[in-house]
Amino acid sequence: MIKTHEFNTEWWGEKVGIVTDVKFFDLGRTEQESLLSGYVWAEFHAQLGPELPMGKMHSAGFFYVSTQIPFRVPLNRLASGSSLESLTVVSADEKPFRVELDEMAPFMLERFSFLPGIEAKKLNERYVLMANNLIHESPSLCFKVFDGSSPQGWFLSRKEGGTLNLALAMLHRDAHFSGQQIYHKALLEYASRGERAGGASFDIRNTAVHNIYSSLGARFLQPRGIWLWLSSVLSEA
Repeated sequence: MIKTHEFNTEWWGEKVGIVTDVKFFDLGRTEQESLLSGYVWAEFHAQLGPELPMGKMHSAGFFYVSTQIPFRVPLNRLASGSSLESLTVVSADEKPFRVELDEMAPFMLERFSFLPGIEAKKLNERYVLMANNLIHESPSLCFKVFDGSSPQGWFLSRKEGGTLNLALAMLHRDAHFSGQQIYHKALLEYASRGERAGGASFDIRNTAVHNIYSSLGARFLQPRGIWLWLSSVLSEA
């Protein structure tokens, strides 16, 4: 019903959990507290719908932090554009690279900003860790986008059961091309390498990303909610 979230634990530096079964909220309070006691904070993810036991979730100490919008985008139907002509794409298997903390633009819309005491640097550290894990796992699907010799950003993906997961896109801190152009160029590159469709999800507050994928012909799927629970040590910090 609950397990350690290995990636968030590595990032946070203390044990972080994730509830894996909504039946957790049917347990008695004492049992819930026992299962949560080993964690400094925990998450729960679920598709939004009337069947969710919102009252029980609230009673268990979980509070709502994010609506995630899943989508799929048809890569093989994308049209190119003249504004993309100066951009080039290099994959990590062609020319190895890493993402460094001081290279990336900050993430402004992030559910983990609700964690007490969190700072922008700590949030960016999570994405640097995620980015370099993706590069290690799937170098041929991880791209760095350039204008000449000037880096503009990264688009990092992996395969999940034959589907291309468009896991992470980031702007370089000195980018002069827009997110729209970098996303578009990277997706065209995936299409040129034989990928037909991709998908991921984004926070509903991120209107810019919503508009980018809308313009690229994405189809949006049933939204998912994310809730957080904080231990007393963290909530009182």
